[in-house]
Amino acid sequence: MAPDRWVVIDDADPGLDYSGTWFSDTTGSQDNVGNFGPPYLDTLHGIRADGSVSLQFNGTAVQVWGTNDVVNFDTNPDPTLQCFIDGTSIGRDTPFQFGENNWKLCGTSGLPDGSHTLQIQVKVQSSSQTFWLDQIRYIPSPTLPLDNKTILIENDDPAIQFDAQWRSLGGTANLTNEQGSVAQVTFVGTSISWYAFIPTEFAHNASQGSWSMDGGEENMFLLKGLPTDSKTTIYNQKYFTTPDFPAGPHSLAVTFHGSGQTTPLCLDYLYVKNGSFPATHSSTPDAANTGTSNSDNGGASGGTPVGAIVGGVIGGLAFLLCLAAALLFFKRRRQKNERYIDVDPQYTAPTQFSLYQNPHGAVPDTSTSYMSQTIPPLSPPPVSMTTPSSYPAHMGSNLPRKLLQEAQRGGYTLYHTSNPSHSQTVTSSDSSPWVQSSAHTDSSRTHEPIGSERLSVGQPRVEDVPPQYTQE
Repeated sequence: MAPDRWVVIDDADPGLDYSGTWFSDTTGSQDNVGNFGPPYLDTLHGIRADGSVSLQFNGTAVQVWGTNDVVNFDTNPDPTLQCFIDGTSIGRDTPFQFGENNWKLCGTSGLPDGSHTLQIQVKVQSSSQTFWLDQIRYIPSPTLPLDNKTILIENDDPAIQFDAQWRSLGGTANLTNEQGSVAQVTFVGTSISWYAFIPTEFAHNASQGSWSMDGGEENMFLLKGLPTDSKTTIYNQKYFTTPDFPAGPHSLAVTFHGSGQTTPLCLDYLYVKNGSFPATHSSTPDAANTGTSNSDNGGASGGTPVGAIVGGVIGGLAFLLCLAAALLFFKRRRQKNERYIDVDPQYTAPTQFSLYQNPHGAVPDTSTSYMSQTIPPLSPPPVSMTTPSSYPAHMGSNLPRKLLQEAQRGGYTLYHTSNPSHSQTVTSSDSSPWVQSSAHTDSSRTHEPIGSERLSVGQPRVEDVPPQYTQE
């Protein structure tokens, strides 16, 4: 799954449509508000009366960031705002009692991919209060060109690779205090900015790092550290911004030159200027050139046509049906031939013939391909016979061969119709010639009575001589 990469829109972007008495602040008047760092690109738009601002974007999520500076935050916040997506309110985030820059004011996710309109309506009750807008972020549509856009890349993005000396810091950033440790960043764009925070839990002494682009010369930057007595972590600190390079893919290497006794090197997120990412889908002919649209071919943008797939599936099913019909035909033909077996006229077939003496009452499924094989003579030790019903249904034709063989050797009764006293029971311990020589056992048909020579089980042949004849 691709990571979330946000397009960042500065408050001074010409794509924003301001309504009301807004003004721009580029003096840095709010840079030292709170400990969340200065505003993005050191610019803000403010208003001291009611007003609104809107932005049209293509994406699936959006966030509004600014400076939190309100009074009566828990009862009647002033100033306040309400955000709308395509005319539907998404509300606002809860204001904070203390002033902070880089504060999320409202946002939503899970929007249908496509074009949306964000509108921010601002209410200011007192002219001594100011609403400050800093930036708007949105997750772009996958097909949206990102040329001339600024992209935010989080520290856990796979485009960033840390060596073994780096470690995670609370899951929100990465940090190292080992001299010589390196982080590599691959990106597409013209410039990149490195943002981090300065944790108070580590050494406060200033230190240095360096960056190089595409294996070029090293450029040093300062890690200014914190005052000795500071107990507050400072966030959203920009360590460096590279100059513009030719648009295209680049590799940034950042090296820490400090030690365990100096401020560590940290990474929270990156801003990539004029960023774009390689396409992950193949192009298709233009609908105007092919004479068909995506809706005509099921919305497919490439690969095998849907019609060919459906045709292949139907053809395969037809082949399987024909194969099944052929197997059924040959099976019935074989049964028909076997009904003409030469039966001694002195014997009459019993009306019922119980072949399997299964204690559970289940007849083993002998319709598998295993039964078409010649069964060698076996003299296994007594085993506890398991019926097919105890096997999972999904095994189908994969029932164990041993189970089928045991079922074939199950006890059965040989009936003598003229003299029942000569009937005999053959148990599973018999290795009868009939079991050994049978190459095609089919439990789906009625088994013929014992009366021919090939069905002899080794007992003397018993014959009844009619009274009008004298035996020679």
